[in-house]
Amino acid sequence: MSIATSERPAEAKPVPSHLDVLTRGKTTPLYIVCSPRRGVGKTLLSRLLIEFHKLDDRPVAAFDLAKEGPQLADFIPDRTTIVDINDTAGQMAFFDSLIFDNNTIRIIDLGHENFRDFFIIVQKIGFFEEVRRHAIQPLLLFMADSDPKSAKAYSILQRWFADVPLLPVRNRAVTKGALDRAAFPIAGAVPVSPEIPALGPSLNALVEQQAFSFAQFWSRALERFPARLDSELRHFMERVFLQFRQIETSLGYEDNFGRREAEDRLQREIAERDSRIARLQDDLAQARGKSAQLSVEAAASMDQIALLQGELMQAKQIAQESSVEADARIEQIRKEADERIARTQAESDERLARARAEIEGTFTRLEAELVQARERAEQAEAKAATEIELITREADERVNSVDRNSHGLIDQVVRLEAELVNAKQRAERAELWLSRIRDQIEGDLIPSFTAMIETKTARLHRKS
Repeated sequence: MSIATSERPAEAKPVPSHLDVLTRGKTTPLYIVCSPRRGVGKTLLSRLLIEFHKLDDRPVAAFDLAKEGPQLADFIPDRTTIVDINDTAGQMAFFDSLIFDNNTIRIIDLGHENFRDFFIIVQKIGFFEEVRRHAIQPLLLFMADSDPKSAKAYSILQRWFADVPLLPVRNRAVTKGALDRAAFPIAGAVPVSPEIPALGPSLNALVEQQAFSFAQFWSRALERFPARLDSELRHFMERVFLQFRQIETSLGYEDNFGRREAEDRLQREIAERDSRIARLQDDLAQARGKSAQLSVEAAASMDQIALLQGELMQAKQIAQESSVEADARIEQIRKEADERIARTQAESDERLARARAEIEGTFTRLEAELVQARERAEQAEAKAATEIELITREADERVNSVDRNSHGLIDQVVRLEAELVNAKQRAERAELWLSRIRDQIEGDLIPSFTAMIETKTARLHRKS
């Protein structure tokens, strides 16, 4: 969420004289880590700021105004207060607490949900002017990225708070390409644009654990931690902490971190040197022991070499004697091999001649059998042709006989069909006569008969 453009910004003013506090006297920084977007590294930067000052034994307090998780309070609960500025009472208590103690460095992790409301309140109450009167220097650390909404919000903050240092922070894990310096110019007297280097997957997973502490890692190496990863993470922290030190130097705050860093590095070098000396001494003692052992083994080896030389002379004599015997034996074996080769050649020639004769005889026999087979095939073809002709003739005769019989059957069928037609005509005439007789009976005889019966019945009634 960006700051609404309908809000009236504070009128831009020339840098007041009280900004001389940046270069004279002691000031206490108030860091506000902010962005109108989520997931750009605000909480990581806040953690690094807190643990940087913990290493320098400076009092530091953090305020968590972010709602998305994981929150700053999840990583550093002992130094973080969760703040709600949605009501007036909470706003007053929060902003008063920031001015109460000017010896404690304060860090605000401002979530993207409260970004707009926070700066509207700050602008309306003149909060930044008030904290500067208490030797507290506000500093806006804006997490810059390529989203147009970020550039717009940065421009608004630059106009609203022209006398407050506004530093763009590039998180290389989020912003892969180069940062547009025209969209995110450095504003204020702090000529530093911090940058958070990207970590590899293994180290990124490590620092995202809520139990991990940069300060503890800096003071004490992790057990069974690969040297390559240890060096990479320490180099990452050195680069980030050096930028923090440059910021605080610009604010006029005495920097003890460089001295502590040099002392820690010197102590590490001394410890590494002592460790190397101890290892070298152990290696020297082992080398001396091995040297004595090798001397004993060398003496034994000399005796063994003398024995081997004697055995070698005997072996040479035996070899010379064996060489004469071997030459005679080789000559004999050569003669025997020549004789075997000659016998084998003769046997091979004889077997080849026999095989050729057998092949020629077999070929002659096969040719004779082929001639006989051809003759038998011609005979079979002639016989088959004769039989086919007989069968064809018989089939023609049977077909003719069937034709004659079929003519008689056709005549009989025609006669029967005619008789059937006549029978149907007679049946139709008989049905016609029956119908007429039935009509006549029903129309004439039945009424007459009915009337006659009724007359007789009436007469019988009268007689009775």
